[in-house]
Amino acid sequence: MKLRKSWLRPTVYGVLATTLAWTMIRSTAVAAEAEFYHAYTNPNTKEAYYNAYLTTDDGQSKRKVLSRTEEGTWFALPETVIELWGGEGSPYVRVFTQGLAPTPFGEVYLDTAGDRLIGKTGYQNSPSGKFGIRKVIYFEGYSKRVAMFVKNNQNGVIRQVTDSGVWPVTYWLPDGSLLMERYSETAKQNEIVRMNPDTQETHRLFLASLLGYDEQRGELLLTYNEPTRKTHLYNVRTRKVRSVTDQEVQAFYDRVQGSAATKAPEVPDDLEADQLPVKTLEYVQEGEANLTLNGAKIALPFVFFGLDRELYIPVRPVSDRLSWEVKRSSGSNMKSYRYTVSTGTQSFQIDRSNSKVIGDRLYLKANDFTQLVSGWGIEWIPVK
Repeated sequence: MKLRKSWLRPTVYGVLATTLAWTMIRSTAVAAEAEFYHAYTNPNTKEAYYNAYLTTDDGQSKRKVLSRTEEGTWFALPETVIELWGGEGSPYVRVFTQGLAPTPFGEVYLDTAGDRLIGKTGYQNSPSGKFGIRKVIYFEGYSKRVAMFVKNNQNGVIRQVTDSGVWPVTYWLPDGSLLMERYSETAKQNEIVRMNPDTQETHRLFLASLLGYDEQRGELLLTYNEPTRKTHLYNVRTRKVRSVTDQEVQAFYDRVQGSAATKAPEVPDDLEADQLPVKTLEYVQEGEANLTLNGAKIALPFVFFGLDRELYIPVRPVSDRLSWEVKRSSGSNMKSYRYTVSTGTQSFQIDRSNSKVIGDRLYLKANDFTQLVSGWGIEWIPVK
């Protein structure tokens, strides 16, 4: 089956924004109409994954994910997996599922090396894998906000590093620093900064807007915040900036977009997606930390240090485990909320002064959490 058409399809999910090259292949050789999109190839095992969109003779449609080993053997993934999106760090890739319920901030990922489905919080990892970033959209009152978190994969600790009304554009640089466009509240305009993920310290590079990053060449395309909006290239290795022509700008985009494309094996004309052997995939749920209490462990899907350096603990997992009662007070709204937590021996008030609500999850400051229960600890979970 010949490759018929290819294009770039932008995808945004939670914190990650990735441009993916998907190849469309349309089959007319079988009774049921089928379209296949190459979504991802594991660079180590060379196993290729395809999204299949099938239309039966009676007009019904369904989605499947297929895989092809380097040796040419085809498989179908279980029906719980209906679509796969590549672009993350191997061997984990994001999948859309039916019948599985990941935790807040969480998605389901396919471990293509271990043939497992993993419910976890996804991160965009640095080149060394030491750090990962996660962006989360939430609402503060009626205003949309974006919080960005940095996870130290070696010790598991998560820290919030930014919070704004604008989605931050980020790229990891070869030296492990994070390149970021953000809005400067002091300068009242966009700025491009480098952030040390270990210390969260930032250094301003330009008062400018970020247009793209060529990872292979280490070149940054930007426009200064001035009336002409002329385009410039900045080399992150030499730290030199120069103006560029329209032809150079087009060549930059061609390189960046073309680098996302992966040549995939052709799908056979006679491939019958419904007749392929189905892979067995184990589903596991991974949390970010455990709350230790009297020798027991309570899994926490997300826990973090805020911009105020306070530790924030999710209330729901603990209240469910310890049979606490959590009630929302009458008159609470998106701008001013109040909850009452009853442990059976005492009651405690939670409001905006001692908590955060992010992603429909209530987080309580650790100092206030200690008033509800004592002798607890946090056991962070490093990335294996």
